[in-house]
Amino acid sequence: MTTRTPYRAPGLSAMMITPGTLVTGDTLNYAMGLDRHSYRGLPIVRHGGTYGGYRAEFRSVPSAGMTIALLCNNRAAEPYTLTSRIMDVYSGDRLAVPTPSTAAASSSGPGDTAAPLFTQNIGDRAGPYFSEELDVRWTILPGTTSGITLQRRNLLPMALASRDTTNTHFTVLGAQADVRFQRDAVGRVTGFVVNAGDITNIWFAKMK
Repeated sequence: MTTRTPYRAPGLSAMMITPGTLVTGDTLNYAMGLDRHSYRGLPIVRHGGTYGGYRAEFRSVPSAGMTIALLCNNRAAEPYTLTSRIMDVYSGDRLAVPTPSTAAASSSGPGDTAAPLFTQNIGDRAGPYFSEELDVRWTILPGTTSGITLQRRNLLPMALASRDTTNTHFTVLGAQADVRFQRDAVGRVTGFVVNAGDITNIWFAKMK
C-alpha cells in the first residue's frame, strides 16, 4: 500500500500575505489572496465574503496563534464586527485600549476613517444606475424614514451613511463597501464608483 504525501506549494503561505504593489510603487493592504490590517494595534490577516444572504469572515492573528472563521446566513449579521468581538474576549490582554476612532473602525470594517457615520438626505441621487462592466442595474432609493438606501438586484435595500461633509463618499452599512458619487461641471450626479475590498472602481452611470 502506497502512502501519498499531501502536496504543499513551497512559499504559498508567504505569497498570500505579500502586499500588492501598484505601478506607482504604492503598496496595498490587499496581498496575493488576503487582506493585511490591524485591529486595536494587533496585526491581523483577513478576508471577508458575501453571496446573496450569506456573509463570512476569516481572520488570522499570527502573534496570538489564533484563527477565527465565521459563517453567517443573515445578510445583516456583520461578521467583521462579530469577529472583532471574539478578539476582544480571547485576546483582550494583547489589544490596545480602544479609543473612539478604533471603536468606529471596528464597527464598520477595514478602510473606514475615524469620524462618526451620519445619514444624509437623498437629494438628486435617487434613481437607477447601470454598470456596463457588471451588466447590472442598482437603484438609489430614499430610506423608510430618512437617509439613503442602495437596492442591489433583488436583495433588500441597504442603508448608506456618510462621514463626508461634501455628500460624496458613503459607506454601505454591513457590507464593507463604499459608494462615491460623481458630478459633472454643473453639479449634476453622473454616477457612482463602488469599492468593496479587492474589488475597486466599479463604475455605475446614472440612467436617464
